[in-house]
Amino acid sequence: MQTVWSRIAQTRGTCCCPQCLHSGTAGIGRRATGSATRRAPQFLTSSTLWYSGIFAAAATFDAGVKQQRREQWDKAIAEVKQELGQPAERVTQDVKSTETDAVFSPGRGDALDALAEVGDIFSEVEPYRQRALWPANTGPPLQIHRLPPESIYATDVRREQAALRRWTPKKLEAVVLSIDALQLKVFYQMAMQNGSDWRTEASAAVPVNYRDQMFMSAEELLAAFDCKSKDLARLKRSDPELNGWQRSEQDLPLCSYSQDDQGLFHGTTRELNKSLQAIFKQHAASAITTPALLAKVAYNLSISSAPPNVHTYNTLLLGFSKAQQPLLVGSTIHSLRRTSMRPNEVTNSAILNHYTAQDDAEGFIKWIKLMRGKNGGLALARPDIRINEAGADRLIRDEERGRPDRVIQLPYPTPNVFSAIIRGMLKFSGFETALGICERMGQEGWGLCMSGLTPLLKDCARHGDWESGIAVWDQIQALKKKSTRRQGKTLVSEVVGLDAYAAMLRLCSRTGQRDKFESVWQQACRAHQGRAGVLKEVVEYQQARPNAAVAAQAELWEDLAGSTGGEESQIVTPDVRLSNRSQVDAPDITQVDGDAAPARSFATSEGTIRRDHPAHQVPPQDRLLGNESGSYVRRNNTEATKAGRKEVTGYALSIDDYFEQAEQSADMHC
Repeated sequence: MQTVWSRIAQTRGTCCCPQCLHSGTAGIGRRATGSATRRAPQFLTSSTLWYSGIFAAAATFDAGVKQQRREQWDKAIAEVKQELGQPAERVTQDVKSTETDAVFSPGRGDALDALAEVGDIFSEVEPYRQRALWPANTGPPLQIHRLPPESIYATDVRREQAALRRWTPKKLEAVVLSIDALQLKVFYQMAMQNGSDWRTEASAAVPVNYRDQMFMSAEELLAAFDCKSKDLARLKRSDPELNGWQRSEQDLPLCSYSQDDQGLFHGTTRELNKSLQAIFKQHAASAITTPALLAKVAYNLSISSAPPNVHTYNTLLLGFSKAQQPLLVGSTIHSLRRTSMRPNEVTNSAILNHYTAQDDAEGFIKWIKLMRGKNGGLALARPDIRINEAGADRLIRDEERGRPDRVIQLPYPTPNVFSAIIRGMLKFSGFETALGICERMGQEGWGLCMSGLTPLLKDCARHGDWESGIAVWDQIQALKKKSTRRQGKTLVSEVVGLDAYAAMLRLCSRTGQRDKFESVWQQACRAHQGRAGVLKEVVEYQQARPNAAVAAQAELWEDLAGSTGGEESQIVTPDVRLSNRSQVDAPDITQVDGDAAPARSFATSEGTIRRDHPAHQVPPQDRLLGNESGSYVRRNNTEATKAGRKEVTGYALSIDDYFEQAEQSADMHC
């Protein structure tokens, strides 16, 4: 018996008007089927003379090269628009602000470099994702039986078993109210754009019947949002079956979700995710404007007949981040928390990177505390589960809030989340604190992969810290060797990222390690064929004088990371950090390294970062990063190094003490 549509579904057609073509794919709807049974979802090497040129003391920025690069971007953008059926001339002001906005939005430092490490930020998000490979890292081997089904490393069998479960009416109602509130936040964001063409462009992107709700006044939107919030608060006190539950009389329903016994709603949710990702990609390709993007995203959330899942939230988090909508990223995080939906590795990494990029130290620390089971944690296990010795490290009772009947399940330690933690700690508290986090969390089973070690290498390159940098580089090489596996008749291994090679070349050039530079360069050219020109330009401009080459260097680094030049690229004075140590001991990873080889100097009034002490002498490699099994040497005392970059105080503290001290230190606002 075929499934009857519960709502109006958008179908493929030949009409290309904005009302009919509301997304890059077909509308979101259920596929009719004759099956009535419950089913689990399917889910060159070069001459010495050439190298001498790289090591020149200064480089002149070639305006012709810059113009050529601009023309290449314009051509690429026009081709993408033509493929999408959009006129190449339609480029609005919000996408003209930067030359390369079509590919990657500008970001700050390593936090948004994480988004640029792969060409497709949705590669680990449903529906296109495949089971991710566990990367080589400094932690223990993967225990796959302990992974939740939402994990990107979970088996297909595990995910299919979880897909057979259905939400309670209370959980479903919470998701509906939360997505309603998120749509209202999107409407409010557009309402605040006074004196712009946002209303006109958003109106053209969605059907007429949705515009009336979208263009309420700001006061009406705030009142509607307040009503949703009060209903969500009342919903917490209701029973799982919603006996006697009723929304407020003033409630404005924007969506309606359901889950059928046959599991057809899973396909609808995948179509929702597919449509949302297509919309974000259109915006990245300058095919649609920002107002149209927001309107289409809200509309797709409204017309879906199936509720969103964690992949939907991941799509929104990554998409809004790339579209430079930090307020909506925050609203998405708030919506996720209201649904009590279990986040996975992509969720945690995206949220931590968002807080790091926005200089939100308070939000960063609060999310880590949630990950560690504080303030109610991020996910709950069954209340009747037995906590034995094997599960004691990941299951804790909510004694902190006087709810011992609640069992909090901690997220499984994964390298990509640990990388996001290290990026944030480097920015907010500096190199030494990041090492302390590596040591203490390593003892709890967390491990760093090659991409997680790269921010540490960048920090060493920034400060000309050869001893620390070579130890990090050797660890990256050890992980590359560890990742070697047989694929058919050949041996393959993980590829060291281009940003890691660039950081190591930068370190070699600043410290005069010519032989090592040549070795790293040759290795980089073999690993990343066709990108040698980018690497060459980066190294050349890093040798130039600060005043002559800082703008060129910023642009080149952003080309390397896949982002674009803009206001975020300038040299700035170091921010106040979480740590109570001096600012000079807490390096800022968002800043462009404008100084050349000298390591001794002062910060000037223009804000150029320079150092008044020599580089840090690294402890032995096993103390710095631990061995490949993830064990770390514990230190209970404070050591003063030979050079002056001091070791972090109190490695004997628990990891929670680290975050407690960070939260209690001055100027949390950064």
